[in-house]
Amino acid sequence: MDDVEGYEINRQTQLHTKQTLLDTDVFIEILSRTSLKTFHIIRCTSKHLEKLTYNSHVLDLFKGKKNVLHGVIVQQKKVWGSIERKFVSSCSSINFDIGCIPNSCTILAASLNGLIFGECDCPDEYPEKFLFICKPTTLDCKTLPFPIYKYIVVKFAMVVMRSNPLHFKIIRLSYAESDDVTNDHDYENFRLELFQSTTWEWRDLGNIQLPYSVHPVSDEAIISKGVVCILLSNYQILQFGAYSEEYVIIFSPSTNINYMSYTSRLIKFEGKLGFFCLNGDRMWGIWVLIRNQWVEVDVISINADAHEWWDYRNNELSFFTGKRIECVVPVHRCHEVFSFCSDYETITMPRRFI
Repeated sequence: MDDVEGYEINRQTQLHTKQTLLDTDVFIEILSRTSLKTFHIIRCTSKHLEKLTYNSHVLDLFKGKKNVLHGVIVQQKKVWGSIERKFVSSCSSINFDIGCIPNSCTILAASLNGLIFGECDCPDEYPEKFLFICKPTTLDCKTLPFPIYKYIVVKFAMVVMRSNPLHFKIIRLSYAESDDVTNDHDYENFRLELFQSTTWEWRDLGNIQLPYSVHPVSDEAIISKGVVCILLSNYQILQFGAYSEEYVIIFSPSTNINYMSYTSRLIKFEGKLGFFCLNGDRMWGIWVLIRNQWVEVDVISINADAHEWWDYRNNELSFFTGKRIECVVPVHRCHEVFSFCSDYETITMPRRFI
């Protein structure tokens, strides 16, 4: 290769780099001005744009310009059934008074589309209750029917399939008593039920058998690309596909961890399912499920991007962004915590059921 050819290749490379940077700047400006709905849709268009939406600078611009709520709802049941809750915002997010939800209501699940699913006491027919779905920022609300079967509920999860008009599915995982299923002392039996907004009905999807003494942990379920992921007490993961309506059980990367962790949970990392561990030396590790393989993330090199998640640390709720801790809030492990993201745009509830 002569000097002229080498110079030309170098020049073209520099031009391509400048063009890419220019395109990136334009995309960042567009992303910061778009709606929350469009922001989520863009994540499905290309890997380059999806990666941009998880960049800390882009997220901060987006939250600031569009008045987007991003953080967690912390909930605790008090004496006499009263509920105490508050919204804790992440970095650059505006705050919100979650007091619009009465203290007689219990949040059962939340989504990153601004919706919550809950249960509330009937004011005129105590102790009767009703289920509801609500967008707290606009007070759009609708009641839902109860499932037919009265199982002992251990986990709820909600998947928003479409935002406008609204289409969603709710998964209920319950403990099934031995009278309802084959009595096998080597297994615990759980019942899986599904509510679908297009039919406005609950369906029984059958029984799930887990090894004896294995049960879902108390942390919230993680929704990744329409798949509900629930961590089990034996560090396996129950996955339920909202589209396929089928479930599988996979292994977590816990056997690959080369240090003893005192806390671990599922997180959402760049839109993918992640596994987070924290040890006593205040060091953490992250594994991401890519093409059915767990890949360890180099946490030292991710400080430029925002991979926001929360975790408990010594009765504190911490927001991790890259390798930084952005916000620490005093809470107790007995509190329930729900990831929440919302805008102030109204939604169209399913009209055929009004």
